[in-house]
Amino acid sequence: MSGPQSIARARGGGVLLLVALVAIAAIAWGTWAGSQPVGQRPPVRVTPVDAAWYAALPIVRAHEAEADLFGLNASQQPIGLADFMLRDADARPLSPGVLVEWALYSHPAPANRIATAMRWRAEHLPR
Repeated sequence: MSGPQSIARARGGGVLLLVALVAIAAIAWGTWAGSQPVGQRPPVRVTPVDAAWYAALPIVRAHEAEADLFGLNASQQPIGLADFMLRDADARPLSPGVLVEWALYSHPAPANRIATAMRWRAEHLPR
């Protein structure tokens, strides 16, 4: 079985619990913020869609990591992935902080992708 259910089971259901908690908090915040008079509303309003997006990011990153492995298996070119990640380093940092990666990245951090490519190379290519 693949998909979000298998990832949640592999992590002990923590991902689904996180999704549920964030969604509940966002709905409560949105309901409270909507009930306030216009001049007293908080400046930031999180909708359930926003909360679901942030809660789903770990699942999306896991799928992107699987896609990286699929690409490595198909191309047999781990140096190509590592080279691209290094060339793309001017667009975003190679190793963002854990919080930054969790909150803002839909793909694994470039340093993690390079490490995965080098690990794949060591395991699959002859020396």
